[in-house]
Amino acid sequence: MRGDMSNPYAEIFYKDFKELLLPLHNYQKGAEVNPKVRQVVDYLNDFFKKAAPDKKLRLDVDNYQINMKKFADFVLSFRADMIAHAADVKNPEKEYGRAPEMLKLLENLQKFCVENSSKIKPDFDYEIYKLNRQTGHMEMLNRLPDENQKSMYFFGVNRTSYNNPQAADRAFFHPTKDLFTNEIFKNTDVYFVSVPSYFPEEISAPLILNTIVKPEQTQSCDVTFAQTYWRNYIGKDLRFEGDRIVAGKPLKPDELKQNLQNLKAFTYCTGGANAHRCFKALKNLASQLYPQDMLDKLWKEINVTSFAFPLEAEKIDYKCTALLCTDSNPNNPEKVLLTNFPKLYNELKLNQGEKIKITNRADCKYVTCELPKQVMSQAENGRWEVKEVADHNGHRLQNVTAKNVCSQNFEVLKYILQCALQSKEVNDKKLKNIAEGINPIKSKSYQRA
Repeated sequence: MRGDMSNPYAEIFYKDFKELLLPLHNYQKGAEVNPKVRQVVDYLNDFFKKAAPDKKLRLDVDNYQINMKKFADFVLSFRADMIAHAADVKNPEKEYGRAPEMLKLLENLQKFCVENSSKIKPDFDYEIYKLNRQTGHMEMLNRLPDENQKSMYFFGVNRTSYNNPQAADRAFFHPTKDLFTNEIFKNTDVYFVSVPSYFPEEISAPLILNTIVKPEQTQSCDVTFAQTYWRNYIGKDLRFEGDRIVAGKPLKPDELKQNLQNLKAFTYCTGGANAHRCFKALKNLASQLYPQDMLDKLWKEINVTSFAFPLEAEKIDYKCTALLCTDSNPNNPEKVLLTNFPKLYNELKLNQGEKIKITNRADCKYVTCELPKQVMSQAENGRWEVKEVADHNGHRLQNVTAKNVCSQNFEVLKYILQCALQSKEVNDKKLKNIAEGINPIKSKSYQRA
């Protein structure tokens, strides 16, 4: 029993159900309630009982005419509701959002969404596209990635429809055009790894939380991806039956090391969880070919740069630089990070007046950037003008990938990725000089109109 450690999300969900959902529906004595609605209410009541037994919370929908469309929309919004209330939770370091009963509730709500929508599926396979440097557009793969070529895999959050390079163009370039058209990638193969639209982000919470809590676990989609697209990084002529390698041969240690050095990733938010599991799946396969101590050492050759998914260092077995963007104003927390990584967030967030904070732990470097308050906007006359940021949201990818949003953060990220591409260590002093030496408005790229 939690006693005074009751999960505060129980009261939040209970209040929102009573005050935001039920008033949208008619109360009519004797109204029949859909069994599917009762099922979700049972899920919630079970959560209340386990998460806050002392509060005696219990929902009752008897005599309500529930509109299933409105009800389904409400169920899909639970994860967003958690994030919206993150700053209202006292003692967030207790990690209420990671509690077993929370994960069980989100799994049950995901099940409801899948069973009641023809557009949502419970499982998926990744879609992968390659950037064609000549055309400047995404294209379907016509051959496996070249393990001898330096490659950058971008794992993002934007969904794509199956076998649709035009959709991939939009999903890839909308937040990253300034970054991936930069000259630092001119000798690098760039790939976009996406999740299909039939697995929307609204139902991905159980998968993401599982990755945070149990980072050693993988899904079938991760194993399939590693076997299909990354197999040549770890061996020659590999064939598989299930999770097992049944044919093929290992590489020489120097070959394996070079291949892993060529394997780079840049990830955003939940894409960081997906990339982590794919690397774990690849390592599990490689462990069938090489001694574990050798593999543990060589796995540090893989370089991952993440934004808005700062997984704890002890859970990472590759080299990682994790960026986040926070406001030094304590009244404007980065709510997604506060929900997913409350302990780490409180350690890494900027203090008043800081422009950058660098924290080194094991093989992970955490870099906290300043949240931009102004952007540059090009007027009709071609001159650049300063505008206030309308949405002070530290979670937006453009906070680090768009030059006109925050040029110093863009330069910080560019330097980190340049080091990754060259297999060099990031220099902390140079990082600070970049962050503190570039005025976000009076930079070389953008001058005040």
